[in-house]
Amino acid sequence: TSEHVGALWARGRALSELDRVDEACATLGDAADLAGAAGLDALAAEVRVSRSVCLLTAGDPDGARRELDAAAPDLEGGPLGRMIVQRGLLEAYAGRLAPSLADFDAALPLLVAAGDDVGRCRLLVNRGIVHSLLGHLDHAEADLIACRDLDGELGQEMDVAAATHNLVFVRGRAGVLPSPLRWLDEARRAYERLGATRLVANLEGDLCGVLLAGGLHAEAAEVAERLARAAAADGNRLTEAEARLLHARA
Repeated sequence: TSEHVGALWARGRALSELDRVDEACATLGDAADLAGAAGLDALAAEVRVSRSVCLLTAGDPDGARRELDAAAPDLEGGPLGRMIVQRGLLEAYAGRLAPSLADFDAALPLLVAAGDDVGRCRLLVNRGIVHSLLGHLDHAEADLIACRDLDGELGQEMDVAAATHNLVFVRGRAGVLPSPLRWLDEARRAYERLGATRLVANLEGDLCGVLLAGGLHAEAAEVAERLARAAAADGNRLTEAEARLLHARA
C-alpha cells in the first residue's frame, strides 16, 4: 500500500509541476485517502501538505488550509517544518505578512535540525519575498542570495533559477532596473535549459513589475494581459488573478 501511495503522490506532484492543477488535486486526494485508510497517518499528512499547494494554486485557500490543519497532528521534525512553510505561504497570499514571517522563522530550526537543506532553501526564497513585501529589502536580498549559494552547492539548478527569479522581484520593488533585467534574463535561460516552460511564463509577472517600476506602463499592460490569458488556459487561477491585478495597475 505504501508503494501505491508513493506512486500516486509522485504522479500528483508531477501533474502539479505540469500545471495540470485539477488532476493533481484529485490524484493527491486519492493518495491521502488511501494512506489514511491503511493507517499510514504520517504519510497521509505529508501528501496533504502537497495537496495544499495544489489547492492554493487552484484558487481554494480555504481548502488548502483545511488540508494543513488535518496534517499537522501527524507531523514532526522536517515534515512539520515543511507544513509550517506552506502555512506561511497561505498567510502571505492572504496578505497577512507578519504571521507569514513568523511561520517561516518557526519552521527554519526544524528544517535545519532535520538536515533538510532543500526545504531550507525553499523557505529562504519565500521568506525573502515576504521581507520584500514588508519593505525589508536588505533582509530579502540576503535570504535569496543565501538560498542561491546553498542550492548551488547542492546542485539544485531549478532552485538556483527560482532564487535568481525572485531577486528580480526584490530589486524590481526597489526600483533598481539594470540588475533585475540581468537576473530575469539569467533565470529565463536557466528555466529554458531545464525545460521549465511553465516557469518561463511565470517570469512574465516579474517582468511586468519591473516595467511598471520603470514607468513603461503600456508595455507592462501587454505583458500582464499575455500572462493572464496563458494562466487562464492552463487553469492556474492564482497566477491569472495576480496577472489581472498587474494589468489593472498598468
